[in-house]
Amino acid sequence: MKVPPSLIGIPLIALYRLWCSTLTFRESNRQALIGAQPAITCFWHDEIFPALLMKKELSYMALISSSRDGECVTPVVRSYNVRLARGSSNRGGAAALHEMITAIRDGGYSMCIPVDGPKGPRHKAKPGAIWLAAQTGRPIIPVRTFMSRAKVFSSWDRFQLPLPFSAMHTYYGDPWFPQADPNSPASLRRACRELEERLNAITPDTCHD
Repeated sequence: MKVPPSLIGIPLIALYRLWCSTLTFRESNRQALIGAQPAITCFWHDEIFPALLMKKELSYMALISSSRDGECVTPVVRSYNVRLARGSSNRGGAAALHEMITAIRDGGYSMCIPVDGPKGPRHKAKPGAIWLAAQTGRPIIPVRTFMSRAKVFSSWDRFQLPLPFSAMHTYYGDPWFPQADPNSPASLRRACRELEERLNAITPDTCHD
């Protein structure tokens, strides 16, 4: 018998907060994120674990898939006062993107998007975030998180779970306004490749406090 996702989410809230309480979380170049509000923060799916810790004082909306896994983590995300848009590239994605446009324009919300999710390919950006930036005129902030010690799973994204009492360091890239035509698939593909390059260019060696 399957446990309803709503019941799974309740203990996940406690577990996530307890797990995070053991971690050291540092940030670099957060001023780039603050100064660009509202912005579209983009990161790789395998580095999603600390995403909620980035919120702090900001108004955030997160894109979460309509799958059972997405349903399970929904209570955790809501417990951080993050607004949700439910959808993915193959289910409800268009409606979710239009909901996010309204939240950016009318509510001043920043977006939180794992750009290669929910099912990959790994580290290949999908066009949703680029399309959103083109429609709203808001910048993309590429974000990377590096973990001192982590369990790497054999999932499609090679998900990283930071080990208890380890350190995480999140780096915010400078604001980027993609020059893409939202109605041109070729233009969106070019912008996706540039987003991939900007994300992969962020490494511990190239970022400083």
